Amino acid sequence: IDVANMLTGATPVANGGTGLASGTSGQFLKFTGSTTLASAAAGGVTGIDAWGLSSTASHSSGGVTVSSNWARRTTHNSSNLGTAMSESSGVFTFPSTGHWLIIGGFYFDGNSDTHYRGIIVKNNSGTEITSAYGEGGGSNPNWHHGAVTVHFNMDVTDTTANGNKIYFQTNAGGSCTLAGGSNGQSYVSFIRLGDT
Repeated sequence: IDVANMLTGATPVANGGTGLASGTSGQFLKFTGSTTLASAAAGGVTGIDAWGLSSTASHSSGGVTVSSNWARRTTHNSSNLGTAMSESSGVFTFPSTGHWLIIGGFYFDGNSDTHYRGIIVKNNSGTEITSAYGEGGGSNPNWHHGAVTVHFNMDVTDTTANGNKIYFQTNAGGSCTLAGGSNGQSYVSFIRLGDT
């Protein structure tokens, strides 16, 4: 049967077609039911961005915003996909709306008899959204080292709203240093999982 010359336009779903005259490159078909075809929709992860501290950052006790030395990671085959995050004075802005996974790992070196060290993730309105802490102590020259990790799934509904921008804050019982360098001793990754 010469179907190409028998039909014009889109073949209906009920008759075994897709309901579309043509598709869109790089997208997938998405059905809303057994017979109704929605518009083509992109699939898979569309954004990955890795950042780290380019050099060490020393802080006094208490909470201090990590506001400098941030750099996008591009060495050692670091995987970045899509549009980059933007960063200004330690505040990160997402390039697009969507469900984003935030992963951070921070390596500490104590500079005093520090009893705890941690990272607090806050939005730009100042609200804490997640945190992680580890024990630390010691005295010169035997400072205790340690690391903490943070994970948070964020629904970014507006890229300009302060509630959808984030920053990282150290919080320690004494002065401490966050490690930095191209090997990712202190890093954050942002992964866009899907549409909001």
